[in-house]
Amino acid sequence: MTLYDLGMEVTKIREAVDSLEVKGKKNASLVVYAFEKCNDIIEAINAVVNQESDSSQNGDGQTDKEEEVNGEPDSGTA
Repeated sequence: MTLYDLGMEVTKIREAVDSLEVKGKKNASLVVYAFEKCNDIIEAINAVVNQESDSSQNGDGQTDKEEEVNGEPDSGTA
């Protein structure tokens, strides 16, 4: 599994959590917590990708990881 794949899976989880309908303040806060944690994980994945790209650029100024993540119109990792 690549970082891109991991980011896409977390995005799917975030979308599923976002579509939940809940009742009660405590349940709502748990949904918000899960949604925000997914965002944190996506940000961490992006940080790793950016760190790798800074340390290993190829000839055109982009890394293989950047090309992989940026290869889709909506990578889901932003």
